[in-house]
Amino acid sequence: MTRALRVLAMAVVAAGVSLPATAGTALADLPRGVVRAKVVCDSATFYYGRNPAFHGTHNNPHRVLGRGNKIGEQTLATVHEGWATVIDIGPSTWGWMRKECIGDYNSWG
Repeated sequence: MTRALRVLAMAVVAAGVSLPATAGTALADLPRGVVRAKVVCDSATFYYGRNPAFHGTHNNPHRVLGRGNKIGEQTLATVHEGWATVIDIGPSTWGWMRKECIGDYNSWG
């Protein structure tokens, strides 16, 4: 397991989310309910401070991800006003992104 995934696993366990029993395999490196996906928009704003559905985007920490960036979408979380809960695989940061910019499911792993 890579360092980034170990850090993610520790954060998920600390948050009380169960990891699959087969953790350590390529398919099970993501927490339960998270599916592999990619950014399908030319650019997508990834907010990691507060959920934009409730707090808006003004002064909310963010970065821009380009088409093809690997992400994981949390399918067990409710999508509020079009904002889906995702993890940016590169730095292993949880945040929110517009649902319409998520696609190309299970295309990496």
